[in-house]
Amino acid sequence: DKLCEDRLVEKHSRGGYRVLTMSPQDCLELCDARLSIEGYAAYLAAKNITVKQLDTLKSLLQEIQRMERDRDYKEYPEVDCAFHRTILEAADNELLIEMHDIIAPKIKRYHHYGVTIKSVDNMKLVANHIAIYTALKNHQSNTAREEIMADISQMKIAAGFLMQKK
Repeated sequence: DKLCEDRLVEKHSRGGYRVLTMSPQDCLELCDARLSIEGYAAYLAAKNITVKQLDTLKSLLQEIQRMERDRDYKEYPEVDCAFHRTILEAADNELLIEMHDIIAPKIKRYHHYGVTIKSVDNMKLVANHIAIYTALKNHQSNTAREEIMADISQMKIAAGFLMQKK
């Protein structure tokens, strides 16, 4: 039921389940949508972020760093989604959150569809998250937008790897 709720599988009317997949093109389109929504959200968040939200991001960043250190990525999708969700909430724009909620199940599917943290340069992802956090902490709107776009672009690189495998 949870997998159906997360739109990772669908239940057939005659019983049984089917895993929902993503094509490489779906991944690329998802990246483009995230770049548009989250890029602007980061820009706004740098102006509006609270100390509590920065503390949340710092805690999530420490968890990402721990995963890298321990080479244990099984919780990365949830932690990464929480990191990006905190930024969306800091943007203080309900319409951006609604738009992101539409693509959120596809982001989960992307993470669980075999494009894992291991498919790209891990240290760059950690560095990108540090750079995003630093820009937000310093209220640097343009830098925050650039850094979150660099982070999401890593997802686009991983989608490119998928296209090469086809």
